Amino acid sequence: MKAMYLGLLALLSGADSALAQTDLEILIARTLRPSVVKIDVSSNTPAFDKDGNNICQSQGTGFAINRNTIVTADHVLGVSPDCGSLVIVVRSKRYSFETLATKLASEDDVVLLRL
Repeated sequence: MKAMYLGLLALLSGADSALAQTDLEILIARTLRPSVVKIDVSSNTPAFDKDGNNICQSQGTGFAINRNTIVTADHVLGVSPDCGSLVIVVRSKRYSFETLATKLASEDDVVLLRL
């Protein structure tokens, strides 16, 4: 466990060249991958473009930074303003949960979601 944290610190400090490829793969699998979640965005008011596509749906990924907060890109939530209130669902296969989220804040295409 200590080696994983040291590897993460090395990566964050820019010293990743000192890590072997297998160390990086282990770091991803054990430390980073469990934090990744799927985000589905929809609306109770569907709207359609000229081709019949629902412009009130979007999906993407994010990652947990603690038990109640997810970071994602703002464009993941990018549905038409005609859609009204958004329904944001966060899912994790790893931890078998599905829950609603609300947007806390956004800046420069980065969004914080509260579970």
